[in-house]
Amino acid sequence: MHLRSLLSIAALTCLAASPVLAQTETALDKMKKDSTKAIGDLKGAKDAAMKAAQPEAANPMEDWRKFNQPGKEHLTLQKNMVGEWNATSKFWMAPNTEAMSSSGTARFSSAMGGRFVMQEHSGEIMGEKFKGLGFFGYNNGAKTFESFWIDNESTLMLTSSGTQQADGSIEWKGSYTDPMSGAIRTSRSVTRFQADGSMVYEMYDNGTDGTEFKSLEITYTRNADTKVDVKGDATPTTVADPHAHPAGDKQPH
Repeated sequence: MHLRSLLSIAALTCLAASPVLAQTETALDKMKKDSTKAIGDLKGAKDAAMKAAQPEAANPMEDWRKFNQPGKEHLTLQKNMVGEWNATSKFWMAPNTEAMSSSGTARFSSAMGGRFVMQEHSGEIMGEKFKGLGFFGYNNGAKTFESFWIDNESTLMLTSSGTQQADGSIEWKGSYTDPMSGAIRTSRSVTRFQADGSMVYEMYDNGTDGTEFKSLEITYTRNADTKVDVKGDATPTTVADPHAHPAGDKQPH
C-alpha cells in the first residue's frame, strides 16, 4: 500500500474520532429528537382541545334521539286536541259590536310520531268558504309551545310561541305584518281546554283606541265516537299518525 493511501486512511480515522464531529452528530440527533417531541406535543394538544370542545358520548345519535322524544307537553296537546270536532265561531269586527256566527268542522290529528298536532279546519266566514291549516307542538330545545297557521283568506304565515298557564290553558303570542297598513302588529290568543272535554280558542285584537278586545271565539265540541283514550306519561301510542306509512308501502316522492 502506498504511503499516501495510508496517510489518507489515518487522517479519516482521526477525523471520525475527533470531538468536533462527534458533537456535530449529537446536535443533529438532538434536533431530530426535539422535532419529533414537538410534533407529538402539538398532536396531543390538538386532541385534548378537540376532546374538550366535543366530549365523548357513548352514542351521540342515541342522545339526540332521546332528547327529541315527545314528552308530557306533547301529551297535553295530543289528549286535548286529537279528534273530530264540530266548531261554532263568533267574530267581532270591533269592540261593542254584534257578533257574527258561523259553524264548521275541524280535524286534529297526530303527526310525526306524536311530536305535533295538525289541524284542518273547514267552515264559512261572512258567507265565504273558509279553510285553514295549523300545526301545534312543543320545542324541547326552546322549552316553549309553538304554533303555525295558514288559511285561504290570507297570504301570511302566522307563527306563535305559547306558554301554559296555571289553569292549563295555553297563551299564544306572535307578530305579523298588517296587509292593509304594512305595520307590524302583535297577536295574542288563548287555547282553553274545558273540563267537559270541549276546547275554546280565543283571539284578541286592539281597537282604534288601543284597547284590547276579543275578536274571535271558536268553541270545539269533539264527536263522542272519535274520543281518544290516551294512556301513559309520554307518547300516546293509541293515536294514529296519518303521515306514517305501513311497512312495505312505498312513500310518495
